[in-house]
Amino acid sequence: TQRERLAHVAQLTQMGEMAAGLAHELNQPLSAIVTYAGVGERLLGKPDKDDDELRAICSRISQQAERAGSVIRKIRQLTRRHESSRSKCSLNSLVTDLLPLVEIDVRHSGIELHLALGENAAVMADPVQIEQVILNFLRNAIDEARKLPADRQSVTVRTSRASNGIRLEVVDNGPGVDAALRDTLFDPFVSSKAKGMGMGLSISKSIIDAHSGQIGFDQPDDGGSVFWFVLPEYRQGAENDGDE
Repeated sequence: TQRERLAHVAQLTQMGEMAAGLAHELNQPLSAIVTYAGVGERLLGKPDKDDDELRAICSRISQQAERAGSVIRKIRQLTRRHESSRSKCSLNSLVTDLLPLVEIDVRHSGIELHLALGENAAVMADPVQIEQVILNFLRNAIDEARKLPADRQSVTVRTSRASNGIRLEVVDNGPGVDAALRDTLFDPFVSSKAKGMGMGLSISKSIIDAHSGQIGFDQPDDGGSVFWFVLPEYRQGAENDGDE
């Protein structure tokens, strides 16, 4: 569908913006693997080699390889075109699965990222599409937090059970959204960024709408922004419901 094609373009744009940071992120575990492998080779050449130390080195190599692999798998998942497929999934798990893709931005900027994940309730959703919405919220929040002095930058992700489903909020303490944009934030081609496409929030809304959910924005009195969505809680037998 047209919505899915636009969503795929947005995914590729997001991945392109993160490419440099991710290259650095992958370089760290790969460099560690090379280092550990070199130490292991030197140990093997010693007549009195320590087997326990060799096992520890092999374990570290395996851990670093898994770290690199998890980042690569997530990139491939988010950039691959796919037919919408819904399954029982946890919003909390989707948030933690996305952390490797935003941690590099957080570390480089010095932003404090807080998780306030509530009860691990499930929703019936396409996990890749919902991850795209969460990632869009997170990257927007990080961009807003960067506008503050380094010691005041903060982003919080919250999940909770609401009366109408499971709610996720991404909160930043940035300067907030310009009043002239607040009523049209989720319209196509509306962006507060000088080089923004203005499609991220529009596509996010279409995804949440297609999941029979709600999406919105709040401007707290004490500043910052709260972008949120609510998805219906998973119910037994939902696997048999028809997709769009």
